[in-house]
Amino acid sequence: KKEKIIQEDTNEIESSEKKEKKNAIASELNKIESPEKEEKTNVESPEEKLNNDVKKPNKKVSHISELEWSKKLKNKAKKYFSQNDEDGVIEAVFDYVGTTDKVYVEFGVENGMECNTRYLREVKGWNTQGSLLMDGGNENSTINLKKVIFWRD
Repeated sequence: KKEKIIQEDTNEIESSEKKEKKNAIASELNKIESPEKEEKTNVESPEEKLNNDVKKPNKKVSHISELEWSKKLKNKAKKYFSQNDEDGVIEAVFDYVGTTDKVYVEFGVENGMECNTRYLREVKGWNTQGSLLMDGGNENSTINLKKVIFWRD
């Protein structure tokens, strides 16, 4: 009788493990397929994106899916405040890898109006005072832009 109970418990554990593996595989497949689906439906303005932004968990994926994801980065290009469509690519990278402190450093930003971090600052709500912007001819304490010139020794 004890052996029968042990066998039933073992079968239940194995069945549970199989379900977990099946769900993990399905989840990985969805990650690979989802970027294409998002591209077709995602036409949000920066303000809408801010209101609808949901922190995505930082999940580890296989080397193959990372390679496939990186090939699709060029399709994520969007220009809101950057010079050459970097806003969408930067957003896609941080959506993929996740964030912790949400601070940035950028130099050569002129007055901070057209730079790679303005979207993070104004739309994504990153920490302005914990971040640092630098330029040789401009400063603005509101966005923590420091007037800094580096000279070669």
